[in-house]
Order: sequence, then C-alpha cells, then structure tokens
Amino acid sequence: MPVPLTEGAIKEIMMNPNNLPKNPILQILGLKKVGQGQSNPNDRYRMVLSDGIHAHTCAMLATQLNHMVNENEIEAKAVIRLDKYICNVIQSTRKVLILLGVSVIQKASASERYGEPTPYDESKINTANKPTVQKSPVKKDHYTSTSLGSSHYANNQRSAGGPPNQNNNIGNVYPISSLNPYNSRWTICARVTSKSTIREWSNSRGNGRLFNVELIDESGEIRATCFTDLVDKFYPKLEQNKVYYISKGSVKPANKKYSSIKNDYELTFNHDTSIELCTESKDLPVLQFNFLNIANIEKIEPDQLVDVIGVCSDITDVVEITTRAGKQVAKRNLQIMDKTASITCTLWGHEAQSLEQYVGSNPIIAIKGAKVSDFSGKSISVLSSSAIHIDPDNVQESFELRQWYDTESHENINSITGQRGEGKITNVYKHVGEIAESLQGMSDKPEYFSVIGAVTYIKKENCLYKACPRKDCNKKIIEDGERYICEKCNETYSSYKYRLLLKFLFVDGSGKYWATCFQNSAESLLGMTAEQVGELMETNEKRFDRLFERGFRRGHFCVRAKIDKFNEEARLQCTFDKVLPINYKKETRRLMQELDQMIDS
Repeated sequence: MPVPLTEGAIKEIMMNPNNLPKNPILQILGLKKVGQGQSNPNDRYRMVLSDGIHAHTCAMLATQLNHMVNENEIEAKAVIRLDKYICNVIQSTRKVLILLGVSVIQKASASERYGEPTPYDESKINTANKPTVQKSPVKKDHYTSTSLGSSHYANNQRSAGGPPNQNNNIGNVYPISSLNPYNSRWTICARVTSKSTIREWSNSRGNGRLFNVELIDESGEIRATCFTDLVDKFYPKLEQNKVYYISKGSVKPANKKYSSIKNDYELTFNHDTSIELCTESKDLPVLQFNFLNIANIEKIEPDQLVDVIGVCSDITDVVEITTRAGKQVAKRNLQIMDKTASITCTLWGHEAQSLEQYVGSNPIIAIKGAKVSDFSGKSISVLSSSAIHIDPDNVQESFELRQWYDTESHENINSITGQRGEGKITNVYKHVGEIAESLQGMSDKPEYFSVIGAVTYIKKENCLYKACPRKDCNKKIIEDGERYICEKCNETYSSYKYRLLLKFLFVDGSGKYWATCFQNSAESLLGMTAEQVGELMETNEKRFDRLFERGFRRGHFCVRAKIDKFNEEARLQCTFDKVLPINYKKETRRLMQELDQMIDS
C-alpha cells in the first residue's frame, strides 16, 4: 500500500532552513557511503531524498544511525519520517540536511518509486507564483535548526526582539555534526562535558603542554585540544558543564587512538580561536556515552577505546611505581562489574589519588575513553584523555546498576581479567586429560579455563625465593653478604621478603598434569602466607616437611595456559592463577546441564 509523502516538503525546507516542517515523510532514492575503505562505526552516508515532487541530493545521515544501514533498515526506496534533523547552510547557498533521528515507515522491499521527482533548483523556481504555506509555530521540543542553534539562529533570535546580552556579536551558529575542514567560518554553541588536567609532553621537536576538552550539543560531540602558550589563556576560561560560543579553531581528522568520541573530526584551538561564555539559556545535553557491556570487552582489540559503566566492587590502595623513564607515579586498581562480567581497571597519577574517599564503598563509575589491554586476559586503563564520572546522576544506566547491585545477588559474576595472584574466573571448564590437547591450534595469546580436581603432590625444593621488600616490586634479589640488591629498583636493602613459586601435580578422573602457581594462589593452596612458610623453613624443618606431605587438596582451579618456546620447541605452560573452594551446589547444576546437553545431542 503506497505511503503518502509530504509533498512540497523539500521546497519548504530549502526556502526556510530556519523554520523546518515537522516530521516530513520522504523517500530515499539513493544511498552512498562517503569515501572508500572497510566499514567502521564512523562511516558517513549520503542520501538523495524525495517528497514525490522534488528531490534533494545532499542529505547526510548522522553516524549514530549507521546501524540502521548495516541492519538494512535504511536503503534505497525505503520511506522514512524525519524525527530529528537540521538544515545546514554552507557558503550562503548550499543547503545540507543532516538526519539525526529517523523512523522507517515502509521498508524498501515493500516500496516502489513514488511520484516523478525532479532535482530541486531554487534558481528555476518561479517565486512569483509560489503558494503560501501555513507555518506551524516551532515548539521547544522540535529538533530543528532553531532549537539546536544552527545557522542564522543567533541572529534571528536577536532580531526578533530578544533580551539584550553580551553575546550579541556572535555570528552564524552551526551544529557540531556539520563541522569539517572545508568550512572555516563557523561558530558552535556547546557544553563542556569533560576537561582534562594540564599535561606536559616531550619529543624530538621539543617540550610543551596541552589539555583537552570534550564538547557537546544536540547534534553530537567533538574533542578539542589546546597546546603550548594557549594553555594559560584558555584553561581557566573553560569550565566543565558550562556552555560556550567557540569559533575559528582548526578542524582536522580525529585521531581515534586518543578519543572514543564518535566524530570523524576534532578541533585544535589556535591564536584566532574565540571562546565566549553563553549567557543565554541553552537546553543542551550534559553527558553522552556509548557504553559497552563489560563481557563484550573480551571481543575488543587491544589499544581500542571504550566507554564503560559499572559498580566498583573493590578499590585497592594506591601504590607508587617507578616507570621505565625513572619517574615515580601513583597507581590504583579498581574492580568494576555490571550484570554481564567484571574487569580490572587501572588508574594513574591524580586520578588514582582522587578516589581515596571512595575506598571501602561501592560507587558507580562511568569512564569515557578507557583503553583496552589484553595482558593476562582483558583489562582497561584510564588515559589522560579519559573522562571519569563518579555516581553520575543524569545517566539512566547508573540508577539501573545501583538498584541491581543493592537488591540482587552478584556472586556469580565472572571476571574477564586474569592477572597473576588474582586470576580470571571463567565458565569454560576442561578435564585434565584435555589440557594437553589444547596445544594443537593454540595461538600465542593465553587461554583461560577452569578445572575441578585435586593436588596430589607439591615439590618443596625451590618453593620460595627472596624478593625485593618493596610492596610494588617482586623481583628476585641478589645477595651480597648482608645486603640485598634489586636490579629492577636499582636499590640496596638490608632485608627481603619471601615469595612462593610452587610446582605441583594435579589430577582428576581423566589424567594428571604438572602445573605452576605463584604467590596468592600458592598461599591459598598451602593455607599459609609466604612469610609463614619461610619462617617454618628456617626454624622448624619437620613442620615444613609435613606441610608438603599433605595431599589431595581439592578445589576449583582457574588456569592460564600459554604456549612457550624453548630451544625452538613449543611447550604448553599452565599456571593456576586462582584457587577456590568447590561450590558443590553450582557444580551440581553445571554437571546436570552438561548431562542434559549430552542427552539432547
């Protein structure tokens, strides 16, 4: 059944870009990706739209709607309703429609080409015979160029007799989504959602300083950077959550390595940049995230940036570490969980120290632009360009997580981070007899799985080593009489600490396997700390021997398996990262599910 298009809508839009018709229904006559290359979330799509009488050949789909193209909702011949859109006037004459929200009224498979539209050419329109079109008043909640503050809005508002204010010299205001390197005469009205600290940089070209801000309006977001001598000028001027008129910055392609914002471009402030506080009332968004479920981070490639939100189930103490450059920096780890999984997040410097007031509590933390790492599983870390928000009160996911964490059980949430001494709990189970088979087809990356069984024998020889006494260093020390030298810290100490390194035989009904475990998991296995084991070795040899004679230590063991090469020979190295008591209720349910699957197959 044909869908009636909003005839005359194209002409009305082109002739009155500051007073757009509400929710016109148009047909897509053409759809083309701008540029070449593989598909990515920031692709731009250009469309030809028709109202049955005229066609407009320059309409751009906002990147946040790309999923509708990928899911074949938006394609040629489909009929759509424009729910949110703006008309951007470029170089006084060229008009570009930017579609920010659309609804599919009729799919392409059920449509045909409606009408005989001709390209709209304003120069050929007989304005003398132009019919009068009754305009409906623009409502505050209608997403047009006026509600957004796009081209000509500021001037039109003042000419309509609005109250005088200090922003009277502001020129044409454009939406963030319309910024590109080919138009240098622009002004945006945007809110600062995030402001970084001032950072120093040094490379072969010299030294300098910089800071970043993230800006948002109703059309989208963009990241802006300020360098060197302009830092002192603009840093105190920009405040988080305030709205500014900004103009005359440099627009360049965005470096996705440092930002998770969905925008192809970013801004750089220069000597011509003008920043003026907006004194008018602007209803602009405050925060914009693209949250990813924590469990899905396992599928993300290392060094990618993601937005994540979760409950801090654990906040460790701050430790001071020495970087390779010899600098002392503060470090703190968080355990963040949502309904799907948990992950370890590392904070550095000022961000690590700023969370001291939350130690012992479980705040909601939202992070924009966290960097993904695949060291010992998947983890994330906060960069200097990342934005952290604690207990955000204007993010719906924050309220949902708080209610879930406070009212429901979260004991069975698995971690996708596996670090030595902490381990990664996974739902992948294997029998001991299957471990050796893992060697075939295994990549260089470690694999994680769980086994249920018993330790029957532990080697007591070389089960301990003397390590650097610093809390954040576990390097084996070199003994020089009564002095102990740490090559990593380049320091000499008068004492040391013991660290455990156990080799043991593990068995279940399918076979046996030699494996290794370090400090925390080794202490769990022996039921004693490394210092206690060291004291027994030095003072009570019989009790020390009996500690290793006790066999059949049953448990749930979290295994990290990785291929190591020795003399060009590949060997499978298994490390037991975590030792847990067996949850018999959970294991019974798991075994029953496995039996049901076997019966069904």
